[in-house]
Amino acid sequence: MKNYKLSTESNTVTLLSLGSLTLLLLAIGIGIILDLQACKLCLYARWPHFLAFLIFPLYQIYEFIIYKIILVIAGTLTMVASFLISVYHSGVELKIWEGPTDCSTSSTNYNLSVDELLDQILSTPVTRCDEVPWDFLYLSMANWNTFISLIFLFFWLRILNNMLFKKEINF
Repeated sequence: MKNYKLSTESNTVTLLSLGSLTLLLLAIGIGIILDLQACKLCLYARWPHFLAFLIFPLYQIYEFIIYKIILVIAGTLTMVASFLISVYHSGVELKIWEGPTDCSTSSTNYNLSVDELLDQILSTPVTRCDEVPWDFLYLSMANWNTFISLIFLFFWLRILNNMLFKKEINF
């Protein structure tokens, strides 16, 4: 007989993994529809959601609870990474801190020669990390990713807590 608690956790893992896939497809779709190119940090922020989606089939395949716990830990870590990347990207957009020099305006570095400055300008991609090309309800995509990743992280942690500290699941 299947354990009810494990089944509920399996459904939640499925929803979280499919939620990450939905976010990925939404980001790609918005980019295509609005003809927006993703910046370097936007592309970095997509990887944790892609990895979280990959947890779904593995979670369904493996039967042993220890493997499921490892996958839930991996899901939790993907959302920690997604949250940190998107917080960093949001800070770059808000000019709280500097972003990578190859996708943001450079700081006041007056030690560059004319040739070095020209090389830096020419190597900077057209899509910059420190500008918001599109927002929804006054929040950039990085801001939305921060918020959604935090919510997903909460649920991954809740599943992990239930698996590790509840008596209903037997090892």
